[in-house]
Amino acid sequence: MNKVTTLGLAFLLIFSGCLGFGEDDTAEKEEKDTVEPVGENDLEGLENDVNLLTSRLDAEEAKLALLETRINGITDSPDALEVLGCREDEIARYTGDEWVCSEDTDTTLNNDEVWNIVSDDFDNVNIELETAWNSIDTLWDDLGHIQNDMWNTTDELYDEMNEVHYAIDELNNTIWYIGYEIDDLNSQVDDIWDAIYD
Repeated sequence: MNKVTTLGLAFLLIFSGCLGFGEDDTAEKEEKDTVEPVGENDLEGLENDVNLLTSRLDAEEAKLALLETRINGITDSPDALEVLGCREDEIARYTGDEWVCSEDTDTTLNNDEVWNIVSDDFDNVNIELETAWNSIDTLWDDLGHIQNDMWNTTDELYDEMNEVHYAIDELNNTIWYIGYEIDDLNSQVDDIWDAIYD
């Protein structure tokens, strides 16, 4: 659809109300629907709108053409691939924009190569397990040392408590003995006073 046809259709649609009324229109409706004359400014505005719509239509047509080109580009029909003319040691590869010929690289791994990769993974896992076991053994050793220290500390505390208890018993005995000596001394003093008064 060219611009002239588009412009003609736009004018036809815009002014179709000015061509006449339907059968059931009344005189009252005629007065309401009377179209005022269109000024030069209104025509320029309409022309700008038509130009804008036309440019949008052109842009959409360009997008459609680009999409069709891309769809045609990604087709894997024998014709499209034969046009490339790839050699025996090349394969057809799509880059996202077009088909190109690329070197056919053999990416298949043999058993030894697969085992090398897998065995490396096994070795790494084995090393990590051994490290974990060593860490656990170290933790157990540390716990054993802590337990021994606690037991030693407990034994030392018991020994100190026994020594203190023994010292307290000794002090009690000493205090009892001093009390006994004081009582004996008081008895002797009383005997002296009795002798004086007699």
